Amino acid sequence: MSWRGKGKKTYALVGSMHKTLFAEQRVAGSINPEFLDVISSVQEGIDAEGAVSRLLANRRMSQGEVCISLSLHQFEIVNLSINTIPDEAVGKVIPFHLSKSLAGSIDDFIYDWQITKYGKSRLAISVILFPRAAQMRLCQELQKYKLTCKTLEPDIYSAAIFLEQSRRIAPEDVSIVVIVWNKSISVGVYAQEKFAVIRPIILHQPDEPFPVPGQDSSSTEDKSPLGDKQGIAGDVASGESQPARVDIFPDAPPADDILADFLISTKQDGESPLAMAQTEDEGEQESQPENPWQEYFNQIRLELMRTRDYYNSMIKGDAIRKVFIGCGPELFNEIQPILSDALEIQVASLTEEMEEPQQSDVCFALGVGALS
Repeated sequence: MSWRGKGKKTYALVGSMHKTLFAEQRVAGSINPEFLDVISSVQEGIDAEGAVSRLLANRRMSQGEVCISLSLHQFEIVNLSINTIPDEAVGKVIPFHLSKSLAGSIDDFIYDWQITKYGKSRLAISVILFPRAAQMRLCQELQKYKLTCKTLEPDIYSAAIFLEQSRRIAPEDVSIVVIVWNKSISVGVYAQEKFAVIRPIILHQPDEPFPVPGQDSSSTEDKSPLGDKQGIAGDVASGESQPARVDIFPDAPPADDILADFLISTKQDGESPLAMAQTEDEGEQESQPENPWQEYFNQIRLELMRTRDYYNSMIKGDAIRKVFIGCGPELFNEIQPILSDALEIQVASLTEEMEEPQQSDVCFALGVGALS
């Protein structure tokens, strides 16, 4: 999804439903984080009325192009299975198959696609769609500041490119990439320089303050588990007025989750690992009821187990070697051992090698990936 030009400055716009960041690439073609300057950020979603204007207000910028990275939940995912045909012919038949899968018109979307699996007689294809009206609205807002849209992609794509450019993922590696937002998580299995599985998962964080170890509840009252002021921000704090939302990101229909109703059996007794995990959790709950954050972490664990099991049994690719998770340091410290024990693979922070506090911001890392 790109609109290209030459001889202009390049910027990154990274947004979820809860935070938006705008940064400038100071050295053309460089992915070095030192050459990315954060111009501004706002603690509100890119869909909030006037968010782009507040983000860019009173900023002096020359004409340029913007690379946009948005949370996967803001896209629609359609998984297709078609008869095997030459790769060069796939793009020609995608519109026909999409027209049968979408509730509305295909003209209402811009989209990109990739082949995720080559079968003997079938091709598995993931199509990522974005509402054309939302894209046009974003472009119109940017044009007010002499900016044009260069690229538009989901967050996990930006994260994968960031990891590649940082030489933390080799072409032969298979990894799970996870970005945690306040009301959703973006999950993908990255293998052979493409995503074999893509899943936007609706998962709301608890309203209760995040229990930071060593601090009482009063000291964590306004603490975001996604990070401090340099991390991904949470919702607008209690007592502040919520910005009005405009219909540039209409409520999407339920995602076409490729794992819908998926349970597999890996034990001889035929019981699925997900069912076993749920049984274990029920036993734990009898002795010690889980608090909302423990339940939240448990849901992430179960979703990543399902993703891993689906990939192993259906895609049947090489073994998953690592999980990269983008979130604030407090949340990562809590969830890292949980996921490491459940998945039995290494779990690393997306930004663990970033030295400066600003660079440890997940949105900053996504901006670097979007510009690469």
